[in-house]
Amino acid sequence: MPPSEDAIALTAKHLGNMTGDSITFPDTSSYTTTAAFFDPNSDLAIYQISGSFPVEKIVPMYSGSFFLDQSMYIFGRGVPRTDTVVTGDAFPSGTEAKGWTWGSGMGTRSWGTNNANSLSNFGPAGIQLLYDFDSSPADEGVLSIGDSGGPVFMQEGGVWKLAAINYAVESVFNTTGNGTGFNAAIFDKGGLYQSTSGLTSGPWQYVNPLALDQPSFSLSTSVADPDQSAWIATIVPEPSTVTFVGVAAAAAVIYIRRRTIK
Repeated sequence: MPPSEDAIALTAKHLGNMTGDSITFPDTSSYTTTAAFFDPNSDLAIYQISGSFPVEKIVPMYSGSFFLDQSMYIFGRGVPRTDTVVTGDAFPSGTEAKGWTWGSGMGTRSWGTNNANSLSNFGPAGIQLLYDFDSSPADEGVLSIGDSGGPVFMQEGGVWKLAAINYAVESVFNTTGNGTGFNAAIFDKGGLYQSTSGLTSGPWQYVNPLALDQPSFSLSTSVADPDQSAWIATIVPEPSTVTFVGVAAAAAVIYIRRRTIK
């Protein structure tokens, strides 16, 4: 296939300026970033890539609407979860399992599925797609450190397209209201203490347990939001197809204020 002469990579701005870094694909082919462009109103970043870029590595961008429970595939290089179960207060009494602590050794390419829950405006981070960790679907994924900048794919017209870029996750919890907390994949934060700073040092706020689970959320920056797609178009004359790269670390986010997708 003929190469693309002006390939670009779409990733997360909070990873910092990676101009001059190499992007290496699973087939070991490597490309150098030569210029960076940062969206002033979201967490999106675009990098120009040197050299010829094969079109089979280019993916179409999603341009449709989001709807509740829309299925997606998430990719990243985050840490795996451990088999260490996090236990917290149950409703109305007792204790129960809440999730699993994070493991170590990020860098291995991984994937998961999920369903869209809501969209929310996170100010400087832009419009975020939110999806929870509630044990459905069976291969459900949740973000962790190392997943930032990775892609989220959704179907449009029967084709899987790039819909969002991984941004952050609710992950910092504690079983007490003091001391050092931990990062974990949590399917019910009720009965745990959540960091109000996103740091494992706290401070901590208790989440009252309820009869229904209160799952943690992951966030990915929408590329289909009108303002964010308009910014992409100012950098890429024909932004219907781009490539992507996922590297570095995810941040922790708390106090999610969301609006339901209709």
